[in-house]
Amino acid sequence: MSISKTWDWENNKADEWLEPSMESYFFANYWKKNNKIRLLDLGCGLGRHSMLFYDYGFKVTACDITPYCINYLNAWQKERNINFPVIECDMLNMPFKDNSFDSIYAYHTVSHTNLEGFKKLFKDIHRILDKDGEVFFDVLSKKCFMYQSSGYPKIDSNTILSKDPKELDVPHICFDFDELKEILSNFYLIDVKETRQAYNNKMDNGRIHYFIHARKK
Repeated sequence: MSISKTWDWENNKADEWLEPSMESYFFANYWKKNNKIRLLDLGCGLGRHSMLFYDYGFKVTACDITPYCINYLNAWQKERNINFPVIECDMLNMPFKDNSFDSIYAYHTVSHTNLEGFKKLFKDIHRILDKDGEVFFDVLSKKCFMYQSSGYPKIDSNTILSKDPKELDVPHICFDFDELKEILSNFYLIDVKETRQAYNNKMDNGRIHYFIHARKK
């Protein structure tokens, strides 16, 4: 059975979630230069990346499973007197037509499902991307503390349920790189980076991510 779950955004409104990620500035320039301007902000959260890409001239569609996030982003748009589609949906049941987007930005999003859900999601991402469309996303590595040593329950061979109060029972899927390559066989891997993120100022229990830029075959 496929599952997905998001944060309790009403209790996770730190300023960092309103500031665009460093990577988003690169892709705003790169995708605009390459005319990949029909963009889906997949798992938009409060809308920080949707707003950035809009300001760079993209035709943005934002989606998230959380009604609070949808309302927040709609209010933010109203405050700025702008308008782009903001869709409430589960990433495992996206309502978009085939070939709808040139680019998909999914920052700290696609990890929040189990193995079955992840496979389903990337079939759908392939479906809704247009010819030569590109996606940027990140997932956790099985090398990370959460998978190796946290003691959090595993619900399948790749997925743990967080017991951190900020994301209680939110699934986090983790991969070896070879597992990812198999699932992404319908994509060209343009760039893959493995990074380590400190947690509570400690590197030894940090989160190790793969950041992946891929193109639809």
